[in-house]
Amino acid sequence: MPIKLDNVDKRILFELEKNARIPDVKLARIVGKSKDAVRYRIKKLEDSKIILGYKTWIDMAKLGYRAATIYLKILNLPEKKKKLIEEIKKDKKVYWLGVAEGAWNIGISYFVQSNDELFQIKNNLLSKYKDLIVESDIANIVEVSVHEKIFLAKENSSLVTFTEESEKIILDKIDKKILRELYSNSRANLAFIAEKCNASVDVVRNRVKKLEKK
Repeated sequence: MPIKLDNVDKRILFELEKNARIPDVKLARIVGKSKDAVRYRIKKLEDSKIILGYKTWIDMAKLGYRAATIYLKILNLPEKKKKLIEEIKKDKKVYWLGVAEGAWNIGISYFVQSNDELFQIKNNLLSKYKDLIVESDIANIVEVSVHEKIFLAKENSSLVTFTEESEKIILDKIDKKILRELYSNSRANLAFIAEKCNASVDVVRNRVKKLEKK
């Protein structure tokens, strides 16, 4: 049975998706509840697995990567299919995996830096699982736009657009660590991130602002 949410829970979800780092005080003011009540509701949404995590939107094109998806049509061989999916999940270049019924059974999206890299990935899959994969195709993602789930709250939506206009911005070790921590949990506080990065809170705060500006 679907879990029923009231309007306060829906608005909390809407605001957290728009900005997971929104302060609890500000979120409480928006939904008209106390800070403790908001924290309690968030904890319940996490415990019920409605909220599975908090991720930071990262435009990988700015770092010299582009997104591409390989679609696979496979035979009905459950054990080999399971082995293929397990291998795909371990690949660090994969950022999205979809398993479906229809024209294509599996869709795998990768971050790559060249067509050669993409075709090498595809050829390796076809070679290793030639007795499972019947057909394959590739789609290069030119632009992706996403917006908040406005069916949760009747509010205006702000589109976030990711493009393939690569800039190749170079990040140092601290920038990479900050992005890693924010992507793992975008609600992590600055003190926690600073400790992980072996840097001061002020350094982390300024770095985050620069990454957002870029």
